[in-house]
Amino acid sequence: MNTPQLIDTARTMVADDKGLLAMDESNPTCDKRFAKWAIPQVVEERRAYRELIVTTPGLGECISGAILYDQTIRQNKKDGTPLVKAITDAGIIPGIKVDTGAKDMAAHPGEKITEGLDGLRGRLAEYSQMGARFAKWRAVTAIGDGIPTRGCIEANAQALARYAALCQEAGLVPVVEPEVLMDGEHSLDRCREVTEEVLRTVFTQLYAQGVMLEGMILKPNMVLPGLACPQQESVDEVADATVRCLLRAVPAAVPGVAFLSGGQPGELASARLNAMNVRFRSRLPWAVAFSFARAIQQPALEIWRGKEAHVVAAQQALSHRARCNRAARRGEYNAAMDKDMSATDYPANREACGIRQYASDTENTMQIQINTDHNIEGHEALVAQVSEVVESALSLVSDHITRVEVHLSDENGDKRGQSDKRCMMEARMEGRQPIAVTHQSATLVQAVDGAADKLTRLIESTLGRRRHQENHRADPPLDRQKYAG
Repeated sequence: MNTPQLIDTARTMVADDKGLLAMDESNPTCDKRFAKWAIPQVVEERRAYRELIVTTPGLGECISGAILYDQTIRQNKKDGTPLVKAITDAGIIPGIKVDTGAKDMAAHPGEKITEGLDGLRGRLAEYSQMGARFAKWRAVTAIGDGIPTRGCIEANAQALARYAALCQEAGLVPVVEPEVLMDGEHSLDRCREVTEEVLRTVFTQLYAQGVMLEGMILKPNMVLPGLACPQQESVDEVADATVRCLLRAVPAAVPGVAFLSGGQPGELASARLNAMNVRFRSRLPWAVAFSFARAIQQPALEIWRGKEAHVVAAQQALSHRARCNRAARRGEYNAAMDKDMSATDYPANREACGIRQYASDTENTMQIQINTDHNIEGHEALVAQVSEVVESALSLVSDHITRVEVHLSDENGDKRGQSDKRCMMEARMEGRQPIAVTHQSATLVQAVDGAADKLTRLIESTLGRRRHQENHRADPPLDRQKYAG
């Protein structure tokens, strides 16, 4: 084990206010996302998309490391240049996902165990020869009735620790990713409890396996209420709960915490990361960074859609999301950054690339923009109906809202499912970070109604808490000793 090299690489991965770009989607996951935008699910399309990402101009100014998939690390650009060389030439450290996926755990209904330890020592040696300098292993924990169990938490923690020890033996920095999933109706407090238990167990196992904490990166979830929870806390409340949880469970020896996005809307993930750095950066023992996938990639994928003519526009969108997250690391991100971007040719590029958008102005200053995927026809009647639902639901709080974006998608296309219609609503409020909710249902009408109801309650709750805070107290100082656990 080359201790100085591991420490240097780990520190570099979270230095200069940069973060990690997760582009390690497995072939089935990548194909599923391609199918949503009618992109052919073949090797060449996956290669072309990955080339689009790694050749984005200036990407290395915001991204310190890129997590690759086994197929990706072996692929070349169209001109024959290995993608790994293109990444390193951009000043980005290549990394590699090494787990083989989360599988159903025997005797533990509803829980998963991540596999991939068999033969890992040999694979790590091969990846190191290919140029990888760090690796990643993801374990998932679901929250539900009677879960997670101690058996599942301990089994996944031990696997993470054994993987990390093998990585350091091979000279690779381990990125340790114990993700508590957002799915479910659980509260923020319940997520905090489970996340703390998972992290404490993981670090107990890392100590037991002799892992050098100074030569690793932690990739945890933010502490969030479940997607179906009726109470969605504000950006600042999420930041507070997340930081306090980490202070109780993550040793100061760890050089960096790089959050996963976990399916959060890109702007909301940036806002939450920004709030942590604004409120606590100077008082934390580790760097607070990002390791995002969809929160950086999604706009680019929507624009590209497999078309060579769309590459430049897609790269502009990717670069913008990367810059937003570097700003969030500095505590300098705000919704105006995305508003400023919307004033450039970025939306025009989206229109030229076939992303359907529809705008509606209400009688006040609140604007409504409706986006649909290729499985939904955004006809005039649908736009009018959705606009009416949003206007009605938000009528009492519309004075505080400048813009609402509605994203409608059909997750299964022509296939029928019980909850395959999805509505994501994001509201931008004057002087505040954007807030977003998601609702899935059997029909578009139900999905829109559900999302509008959630968003209304969240805005009312946010405004009520903000007024209370302004009238009665300031945020208390963070007591490091109290939350050191």
